[in-house]
Amino acid sequence: MVVSRRMSLRFLPLFVVCVIAIGRAATAPEPPSAPPADAALKRDIFAGFRAKEAENREKAANDFPTDPWSSDDAFHAYEDDRAQELTKKYHTSKTDVLAALDDGMREAHARGNRPMIPTVPPCHPRAIY
Repeated sequence: MVVSRRMSLRFLPLFVVCVIAIGRAATAPEPPSAPPADAALKRDIFAGFRAKEAENREKAANDFPTDPWSSDDAFHAYEDDRAQELTKKYHTSKTDVLAALDDGMREAHARGNRPMIPTVPPCHPRAIY
């Protein structure tokens, strides 16, 4: 009985800290949400993506010169980094930034021009792991 009492006293500070952390998390105010992006802002965001597409595709191709799928996957990682940059630059949500990318690609495709590549190469096993 003495050992279990000592053990419980050793973990008492951890328990108290956890209770305080849970209490703070449960009562914390919700962060303010960013205002929704309007059509002009979405066009600017899409232009920001389009401006870096060639550079990011080139970097990704250099990362994986023999594997088109992995190169495309690396490109989308660079594109996600760009989305984060644009989120901060325009003070909007990442959802709006990605929606601007999607809308811009759809509008360009509907007009018959393709400023960005909307397809993904097939996935094949890599020769070297």
